[in-house]
Amino acid sequence: MLTINKSTVFSCVKRIFAVVLAIALVAAFSACKPHEETPGKPTEAPVTTPVPATEAPAEEPTQEPAPTDAPTEEPAVTEEPTPTEEPTPAPDYSGGYRQENEQTRILLYEGAGPQPMSGTGRRFGVQFYATVEFKAIGILSPTWTATEGYSVVYSLFKWNHDYMTTIDGKVVADAVIEDFADNSVVMMTFDPLPAGEYLLIAEYDSVASTTNAGVYYMPSVYVHQRSYIDDEVWEDASICCELVYVHNPNVYHGPLSNADGSPRETEEPTGEPAVTEVPEETLEPTATPEETQSGEPAETEAPPATEESTTPAQETAAPTEKPTDAPTEAPTEAPTDTPTPEPTEEPTPAPDYSGGYRQENEHTRIRLYEGEGPQPMNGTGRRFGVQFYATVAFESVGILTPTWTASSGYTASYYLYKWNHDYNTTIAGTPVTGQNFEDFPDNTVLTMTFDPLPAGEYLLIAEYDCKTPTTNAGVYYMTNPYFYQRSYLDNQVWEGVAICCEVVYIHNPNVYHGPISDPGI
Repeated sequence: MLTINKSTVFSCVKRIFAVVLAIALVAAFSACKPHEETPGKPTEAPVTTPVPATEAPAEEPTQEPAPTDAPTEEPAVTEEPTPTEEPTPAPDYSGGYRQENEQTRILLYEGAGPQPMSGTGRRFGVQFYATVEFKAIGILSPTWTATEGYSVVYSLFKWNHDYMTTIDGKVVADAVIEDFADNSVVMMTFDPLPAGEYLLIAEYDSVASTTNAGVYYMPSVYVHQRSYIDDEVWEDASICCELVYVHNPNVYHGPLSNADGSPRETEEPTGEPAVTEVPEETLEPTATPEETQSGEPAETEAPPATEESTTPAQETAAPTEKPTDAPTEAPTEAPTDTPTPEPTEEPTPAPDYSGGYRQENEHTRIRLYEGEGPQPMNGTGRRFGVQFYATVAFESVGILTPTWTASSGYTASYYLYKWNHDYNTTIAGTPVTGQNFEDFPDNTVLTMTFDPLPAGEYLLIAEYDCKTPTTNAGVYYMTNPYFYQRSYLDNQVWEGVAICCEVVYIHNPNVYHGPISDPGI
């Protein structure tokens, strides 16, 4: 029987534990030392330590998508939106500006001696075309000395095709005005409205039969406005209406539409030249020999035989003979050089300030003043002058003349001069026309007529005389100057005034006035 000694076993276990502990220590020490390759053995790849989450992971290559059986659809083509058509701008009839930002009062009537009409219970209308922006409009209104108890309602419409359609539309400006002064231009003001065609409606009312207001009108048509009364065209009349433009244009008025909306007989030019149709027989030119398709000269038909020669042309054509070598009997002498005469200088034509015609052969009365409330001045023993520039030929000129109710016992003499450098040089020349008048009516435009004179700058001289101290004649004048005329009194410039002078053109031009020269005095 085997006997195991306990002390021997314990000693063996102790030794084994010591060996294992030594091996572990050696292994631990080896792990802490720098790694050295062992010859003959491959180095094992070190274990990769996971990267902490705070660091950005390395990007992995994107896998290509697996192809699908269905083809890739093309992206839908987006249709381009249809461009919005810009509205056609209104035609510009202003002809440009004489002076920008110069407020200008425009009369929509002409002539002297307006007539009053009561407006109570009535509707009046004025159709017009403003060529530039405007900020006010009004009507010359009587009240028969009353100072209160009446009113007027103004309504301004943009013109729309015809009268009835227009007044059924939107009001662009309106005002109620009460107890205005007698014989005043009752104005409605507003923020500037654009150029275009408009219709002003005026309706009057009164609180008593003895307090009325109304309109003044001229018993004649003014081509640049159309007047209405109680929704009907007021034939042979023009209401005394005024506009205030914010600029001073070259052309004051534009074309009016017909009241019923029908097309105008003469449409305004579009700016494009008219295309003249070529007669059919002239459309294709005769082909030259080079233009024939074969390249060969086209056969020319012989002209019809005349009575003198009935032989066909091709039979009479003889071959061209060769020229002989012999010289002519005598050489032709060389022609003598004739000196070329110097060209005669043409006179420089006068500038054309008319801007063309609105209407040719349409007699047009032009005022050389503006405003209201002319003042009279006795002309006995005095000399008055008006300098102006007519842009087209004209056939009469006259001055609005008071006689203070007298009907006889006075005279007036007119002398018209072509302007020459300055005032004194002009009146020292010969008048182009003149006329004497006697015993003319009070408050009339005393007019001198003549064969049409050409466009240009002129000076009208008016001299007055009387037969008795109580019978006088003179001139009406405005207490403000007018840019397109210059007034004179006793051979000096009459500062700050404009004599009420009128000219009658034989055509209706686009521009009524030309520039006037310095007086030189």
